[in-house]
Amino acid sequence: NQSSHTAPRNVYRCADGAYVAMSGSMQSMAERIFDTIGAPELKSDPRFIDNDARVANRDELDAIIGAFVAACDQATNLALFDAAGVTVGPVCSVADLVNHPYVLGREAIVEVADRDLDSIPMPNIIPRFSATPGVFRRPAPSVGEHNEEIRRELGVPARGSAVEISQ
Repeated sequence: NQSSHTAPRNVYRCADGAYVAMSGSMQSMAERIFDTIGAPELKSDPRFIDNDARVANRDELDAIIGAFVAACDQATNLALFDAAGVTVGPVCSVADLVNHPYVLGREAIVEVADRDLDSIPMPNIIPRFSATPGVFRRPAPSVGEHNEEIRRELGVPARGSAVEISQ
């Protein structure tokens, strides 16, 4: 998740095994990261003094930032870096994502009727507008539901074999 154009920018493992994604692509953002990890001296270090230097030494810089992040859990890292105005966010598992307050608040995942399973979680209609938010009108067809119609359109007998259909 490194960038070939900006540094620091990566995904870092936290003490609890979770991850955070962080980007310090602007000079001021990189300097905030250095301050947050307790290493303000990195601002004047020739290896990290500007973006070109940071990109050239990104593996070394990532190791320094990674060591700090690895000492704290995800929640602590998010709180620390967010308070410093650093671009940071959680890397979510599927379970984390579908239960995330933002996803829940936006109703980004909805339960949709399903003939076989009663209902299944699905991404909601995108885009949704306030006056015309969109709705799921019917469940997806069952496997094989339209076989007869397709055979008819292809001129294949209702009980045609797969070989007949492919010809």
